[in-house]
Amino acid sequence: MKEIEDRADIDFLVDRFYSKIRKDELLGPIFNRHIPEENWPKHLSKLTDFLETNLFGVTKFKGNPSLKHSGVDKVSNYKIDRVHFGKMVKTLVFDYRGTVRWCQCRKSKKSSP
Repeated sequence: MKEIEDRADIDFLVDRFYSKIRKDELLGPIFNRHIPEENWPKHLSKLTDFLETNLFGVTKFKGNPSLKHSGVDKVSNYKIDRVHFGKMVKTLVFDYRGTVRWCQCRKSKKSSP
């Protein structure tokens, strides 16, 4: 099982995960409605920045994900719910089980007792 060691690992995971999400029957329409095709590369880079900041403590990400997601939920008439979130988590867990150890990145190792 591979550990997440650097930005390239995060980039691989983000690309793989969101390529599945974008094709998903439940989640794809939400993401594809809010992120035009030409904006996906920039969005994926920003997601990679977010994870790199949170996993490795590298100061790259600037933004407010909660505010952005609240805005998406608002324009979706507050119809995004636990089913949607559960589907994302399920996709993440099943897609990467046995592939990587999310909790074994360098920052987690350093901060664990």
